[in-house]
Amino acid sequence: GYTNMSRQLVERSSVNYVDAAFRAMVAKYAAVTNAAARTHLGTATGFNTSNLAAFDADHILEVLADCAIKVNGDTGKALEFILVSADVFKATAKVTDAAGRPILSNTGATNNTFGSINPVGLTGNIFGLPLVVDPSLTSGSLFVGNSTAVTTFESAGAPLRLTDSDITNLTNSMSVYGYAAIASLDPKAMVKVANPLD
Repeated sequence: GYTNMSRQLVERSSVNYVDAAFRAMVAKYAAVTNAAARTHLGTATGFNTSNLAAFDADHILEVLADCAIKVNGDTGKALEFILVSADVFKATAKVTDAAGRPILSNTGATNNTFGSINPVGLTGNIFGLPLVVDPSLTSGSLFVGNSTAVTTFESAGAPLRLTDSDITNLTNSMSVYGYAAIASLDPKAMVKVANPLD
């Protein structure tokens, strides 16, 4: 991202426009790098696969065990996270047991639950595995795995800032940039789970 500002704005404004501009550019940088990671997840090959037949307690337990067996069997590593789209997060949050009680507690209760959920904070955990929500993921996205499955290589210190002044028209040019590449170095450490919301 980049922008231009007059020296007058930079030096005399009561609002810190430079700081606000850099915050906006960093937010855009984060959105672009997240989009690249999301694209990689959607197009990468070599991930393990599994299938969640229904959003209920039995099937969630079964698919997590299946994912753990596949990842450990192929890589010797343990599961570290569950990555979901917004619709999968909501479906998971609504799972109940046979008596109609929520399986994921949002009150801190531990009886008859196998995890916790915070619908407002978009966080949760199932059997200690963090439930990570990315609302920008394609509907029906559900990945379970170890962080070694996908690696992001990013230039040191990124996002980097550049500034330059033009003394002929008294303007400042500012930009934020970085270099990144995303690769699946250990694809079998990730399981892509098909589910009813795909």
